[in-house]
Amino acid sequence: MEQFDLEEKLLSLNGFEEIAVSKMFGNRIEKLSETEMVRAVVFTLAIREGAERNAAFQDAMKMSMGELNDLVLQCNKLEPGDQEEFDTQYAEFVVGTHMSWLPEQYRELTIGQRTAMIEAANRRAR
Repeated sequence: MEQFDLEEKLLSLNGFEEIAVSKMFGNRIEKLSETEMVRAVVFTLAIREGAERNAAFQDAMKMSMGELNDLVLQCNKLEPGDQEEFDTQYAEFVVGTHMSWLPEQYRELTIGQRTAMIEAANRRAR
């Protein structure tokens, strides 16, 4: 898959794409987990390229967690060892898209990710 700006692609979804994501993923886009959000972008890009909806969904769901992580790292132009920068960019993505969080999802974050989220939210609040 070619490199793209993940946040830009997510924010480019139109209403029809948002409805398609909601139907296929069984939840409103803002309620999706972070990995489901990446899968939703992969799904939407495949549809934009002409894939059939069910096939695009299957392909997105077949991606492993490692493939999703690699995709996020590629999209953010980071080397795998650059975790602090990754955490910061991921936090900006989450805060910028106003993703909602369940307490369980927040508890799964690393300390670095939690710190980056708080800092990103504080920057946006200023």
